[in-house]
Amino acid sequence: MMSEERIPERFASFTLTFFNGDELLKSVEFEYGDSFGDEVYPEKPSVDGCYTEWSVTSLDNLRFDTRVDAVYTRYTTALPSSVVRSDGRSIFFVQGEFYSDDVMTAALLAGGGDDVVYAAADSDDVDDTIDNENKDSAGGDTGHTADKDSAGGDTGHTAGKDSAGGDTEHTINKDSADINIEHVADSYFGALGEFFAYLKSGELPPPYIGVNVSELWRLDYPDSGTHKLRYLAPEGIGRVEIRVSDGSNGWTKVKYGEEGSYLTFNIDGEPYIAVIHTVAVWWLWVVIAALPVGIIVLIYVLRHRRKRHGT
Repeated sequence: MMSEERIPERFASFTLTFFNGDELLKSVEFEYGDSFGDEVYPEKPSVDGCYTEWSVTSLDNLRFDTRVDAVYTRYTTALPSSVVRSDGRSIFFVQGEFYSDDVMTAALLAGGGDDVVYAAADSDDVDDTIDNENKDSAGGDTGHTADKDSAGGDTGHTAGKDSAGGDTEHTINKDSADINIEHVADSYFGALGEFFAYLKSGELPPPYIGVNVSELWRLDYPDSGTHKLRYLAPEGIGRVEIRVSDGSNGWTKVKYGEEGSYLTFNIDGEPYIAVIHTVAVWWLWVVIAALPVGIIVLIYVLRHRRKRHGT
């Protein structure tokens, strides 16, 4: 190569070096025009709270001494959703260790209202996500739609009806699979029916039962590990139940805490979040417990009256 390109002797050999600050990590001798692949890089050094990148990422046709430095960038510890409430606050934050260019996308699949606002740049991504949810593997419509009626309302959320006309199951579709949200009624009376349905099946009814799916979301973000999620519920929604799903193994109810205006809970890579408005049914236990006492009191009163009248 030297004789063909007439390279001076002093340029016959060069050095490729890798540094972590002032610390030399690795040194490689090379000739004019040599190239290297990823295997030449040493193991990246680490610093707590940061991710490491190399200052030079292409080592092709090197013609000079080349220095490569480890560059540290602090992780982004919380990714906000670009979808916000009407007051401008992000609806979701996912906490973890993310790169500076990582983003989280939140698509509303059902429910919601005027207080859900998308950034203009994300509208196409959200439309694509909803379209994908509505198509099965053969490209057909599986029933859940995000189309708006003439008044601008969401008409596509499908719920199954029981024989009494109450909602017992809400269904959305992911590709060819159905995601069924069980034990969700569509009215207060439906919640009462769910209470007795629990008893009939031998299960202990919860003190609160869901009456509708207020919001149904799909989240997409890097890294599928366990993360803490912060969710800003609609104002005035009252007590809610939160369930998560991976799209194939049903729904899991999660416990949540409160940090200011946000509800906080852990997710383990599940992209679907159902926010369910609930009503109290615990008072039925009071009625059930008081019923025998009331009957005894009634019998006592009736007997006492008979004795007073000599009958």
